[in-house]
Amino acid sequence: MKRCALTTGIVGYLIWFASAGLAADKPAFPLAWEVTEGIQSPESAYFDAGSGFVFVSNIGDGGPTDKDGDGYLSKLTPDGRVVTAKWITGLNAPKGIRSFGGRLWVSDIDRLVGVDIAQGKIVERVSVPDAEFLNDVACDAQGAVYVSDMTTNAIHRYRDGALSVFASGDKLEHPNGLLVVGNQLVVGGWGSGGEKPVLGRLFSLDLATGQKTLLTPEPVGNLDGIETVAEGRYLVSDWAAGKIFYIRQGGTVDLVMQLPKGAADIGYVPDGRLLLVPQMLENKVSAFRLQRPDEPKETNAAASGTPAWPKFHGPQGDNLSPAEGLLQQWPEDGPQMVWTASGIGAGFSSVTLGGGLLYTAGNVGDATVVTALDLDGKTRWQTPCGKAWTAGPGGTRATPTIDGSRLYYETPYGDVVCLDAQSGERIWGLNILDQFGSSNITWGLSESILVDGDRAICLPGGPNVSVVALDKNTGEVVWKAPSAEGDLAGYATARLVEYEGLRIILTKTSRAAIGVNADTGDLLFRYPHRTEYDVNATTPLFHDGWVFLTSGYGTTGSVMLQLKVEGPQVGVEKVWESRELDNHHGGAILLDGAIYRAAHNFNSGRWICLDWKTGQLRYAERGVGKGSLTYADGMLYTYSENRAVGLVPAVAAEHQVVSRFRTPSGPDGPTWAHPVVCGGRLYLRHDDKLYAYDVQKQGN
Repeated sequence: MKRCALTTGIVGYLIWFASAGLAADKPAFPLAWEVTEGIQSPESAYFDAGSGFVFVSNIGDGGPTDKDGDGYLSKLTPDGRVVTAKWITGLNAPKGIRSFGGRLWVSDIDRLVGVDIAQGKIVERVSVPDAEFLNDVACDAQGAVYVSDMTTNAIHRYRDGALSVFASGDKLEHPNGLLVVGNQLVVGGWGSGGEKPVLGRLFSLDLATGQKTLLTPEPVGNLDGIETVAEGRYLVSDWAAGKIFYIRQGGTVDLVMQLPKGAADIGYVPDGRLLLVPQMLENKVSAFRLQRPDEPKETNAAASGTPAWPKFHGPQGDNLSPAEGLLQQWPEDGPQMVWTASGIGAGFSSVTLGGGLLYTAGNVGDATVVTALDLDGKTRWQTPCGKAWTAGPGGTRATPTIDGSRLYYETPYGDVVCLDAQSGERIWGLNILDQFGSSNITWGLSESILVDGDRAICLPGGPNVSVVALDKNTGEVVWKAPSAEGDLAGYATARLVEYEGLRIILTKTSRAAIGVNADTGDLLFRYPHRTEYDVNATTPLFHDGWVFLTSGYGTTGSVMLQLKVEGPQVGVEKVWESRELDNHHGGAILLDGAIYRAAHNFNSGRWICLDWKTGQLRYAERGVGKGSLTYADGMLYTYSENRAVGLVPAVAAEHQVVSRFRTPSGPDGPTWAHPVVCGGRLYLRHDDKLYAYDVQKQGN
């Protein structure tokens, strides 16, 4: 089985179905799609988040132990389209599938087969001595591969090129399904046959000691596939009975789906909440949407047809809104206010939108709380994520990140949490400062989580690491980039870029700009960028191999770097530097060869435009005063630290404020939260208040 967590928002649906009563061979969940084309005796269906494809193992015409070369892997899209029916051929009777580091591992009777996903070819074959019926596959966070042998009562481990027996004997209950969860290998037992057959149980083995812990004290079934729902909760298939069980802490087992015999090694696609069921004896793969029948078909945060601003600075992280048909001038007293929301708590977090909900964060009482609102400004849920930051200035910093049906957030104290985007239920969480041995920074961690494929990227900094990649489904460590000379975290949010074949994470530590290989975690470069108080808060801009850095306090100012890629190595060269712009923390925008941003100490905090190629100053104007900005439909939306809002044509020739207004008085502190334009509305935050303004032209 594979490693892929479901959202805890599904927990309520599973309990509902468990009590609803099911007819034989009648699926409880809605069928999203079904594939029969090219499918023959499918044993496993696995969604690989790195490539974005679903892979299916097909035994073919022969039996499950026939070495006939008739087995193959199919490649599908997550919406059920067959890309290549026979993508990898020449296998015998392939079964379990799992990927790590771009390599797909498949069990094949008495061997492990490694497939390079990008190349689409077999690159490694590992014979397993004495194996008779290799079945499921799992990988741990370090890349070790585990494979079960149901017939010989053994689990083998392939690590660093060496094969060994991880566990064996009757205690394994003829192991079938495998799943790594933290430091445990969760195992689904098939059970034993004979005159008095005994069904298998769900249990776990400690990865370090092999110690067994029963998760279901009583026998359950002929267990096959396993998916984790939340901590201590699982979906498990029973091949012989065609059942899908929901297993909770304490060993409670509920039946949530009844299918024909042959429901094999299940998989899961987080976006769309799709449970993949290979129905071996029916020669098809079925995808069921985990929702109640009376629930709208699309409820995940990436649902189509609703306004989407899924992460800090928008879909591409460039702060450029795709919105069109917007007002090019406002009424004298500003655009119409649609609603005001309060109760979101003290803070400077901006907003994200997806799936018909809007998300932000703030201090509520003594806790950092993530809040979800509907598009009418009504609170849908609130979830505490850690203690509140109360040192001046008090309040939250980071903005929630939406990824499919999940939401990710980092508190000022380093608590990183994954929540269900629709319900707010907690899926996993950890403290990155504690786990990676780092210290906090003066004004608290401020980055918004970057999601890259199946990884959540964050920067704890310190003596041991710089950037780390966590499995977005479980919170486990995928890779750790080396420390950047001991630098602590900066205040900036990372961004992902691609240049000359390398995928690079660009971000700032407390004292430098760094680049990290997004696939391996290698530290590619560290470019010193010192400021007073070690405040590096503005996300780097990137275009065609050039990287723009700017920071405030009248110290470093701005600098343009050029990346020099030589194979896996990256160097940087300075192109130009400027003492015209020293951005504090309001962000910067690149548009049509020009950089737009407000200065901090340089130019008395004026709004600045620099030429991207040369660094030449194009203008320095007072505007509404130093603040933050966003862009939409040809206009800059500028938001000062003192409630003033301006509408400015995005042209490098001049900074002309064509309209302006002020948000309501009353809330405390500066207006530091970055503005957002999405779905025809302008969202402005001031402390505990969030304002929504209609900026759409009539008739659009």
